[in-house]
Amino acid sequence: PMNQEKMIAWMCAKCDGEDYGKIVLYRFPKERTIYGPAQMERLIGQTSEIRTQLRLWDQPGSQVVWGHLLVIPIEQSLLYIKPVYLQTTGGGEQRIPELKKVIVAYGDQRVMADTLDQGLARIFGAPGVARTAPARAETTPVAPPPTPRAGGEDLRTLVNQLAEAIRAAESAQRQGNWAEYGRQLERVKELVARLQQQTASP
Repeated sequence: PMNQEKMIAWMCAKCDGEDYGKIVLYRFPKERTIYGPAQMERLIGQTSEIRTQLRLWDQPGSQVVWGHLLVIPIEQSLLYIKPVYLQTTGGGEQRIPELKKVIVAYGDQRVMADTLDQGLARIFGAPGVARTAPARAETTPVAPPPTPRAGGEDLRTLVNQLAEAIRAAESAQRQGNWAEYGRQLERVKELVARLQQQTASP
């Protein structure tokens, strides 16, 4: 919308098989606040756990480098993923940024973890991983995250598969392989739907 940052729609084009060239459009209710990329990035920066760590890194001799925000529509909600890199500066030599953390946001939760797998596990409550307390936000969240069921090696397996699919989608995007990107995005949606079923309240 004009002069507004909230997201009202998400659109992509399929790039494989019989669906090649088909447009997929998700329209969001106008009466609800759906975080746009700029809004989510501000919320990420306002999260105390994340802000504290970034301040420690952003010192003379090092520089925090933000990766692109990936927004994935999942049924009635959105999954946001943003990598964080650290680049050594000084000495007249430009070094390649090193991936240090991955931020995952879903519903009213925003977490930062060492790996994508750990971030997804904290959000969806995989066994053996403590879930984070919801981060406070002034606007209404897209949708509350599900409550996990106790136990289940399958849940951890789903989280690992989801992380692999997201990494594959990011790799395909960087390479400009949009057919593979579309396939992996469909895989991500399928895995998150299965994950939601596993973690839904009985």
